[in-house]
Amino acid sequence: MANETILEKTKNYYKPEHLKELEKLEHQLRFQSFGSQEALALGGKILKNTEQAEKIAIQIIRVSDKVPIFQYVGNQAKERNLSFVQGKINTALKTEHSSFWALVAHHVGEITLTETEIHSQLPVSGAFPIKVGEELVAVVGLSGLKNGDDFHVLVAGMADYLSVQAEPFTGFLI
Repeated sequence: MANETILEKTKNYYKPEHLKELEKLEHQLRFQSFGSQEALALGGKILKNTEQAEKIAIQIIRVSDKVPIFQYVGNQAKERNLSFVQGKINTALKTEHSSFWALVAHHVGEITLTETEIHSQLPVSGAFPIKVGEELVAVVGLSGLKNGDDFHVLVAGMADYLSVQAEPFTGFLI
């Protein structure tokens, strides 16, 4: 089906245990503190964890005022990559979870995403909440890679920055 939506394409892919895996991972990737200097260092760690830095766009948004406190756009990245990053970040801001969490949560009945929300947000892998304790202070988003690699690179960069071993996600990444 040529016009198949992301919700239709991923129907029956996810189970409640996938949602729990994502929530556990988000909990593992919590920060002690986070500001502009940490955003700069985190951006560097994310870039260090990919061999395709020239293809990606990364943005870190401070939640309190929605200001980008870090941005990187590789020489081969396109404007659409920034649009995708912003859609993923919008999803994370709305749910206070990773952008991918929203898609999985929809499929297991935790939340309901409408077609309108799909157009203003982007519930696929590529944005993670940055929490200090329980407080959402920033969101990091990445776009430009394929087959769930946005997710892998973000998780690897965050885990590297935090010096933790991230639990793997066992479900299908999109």
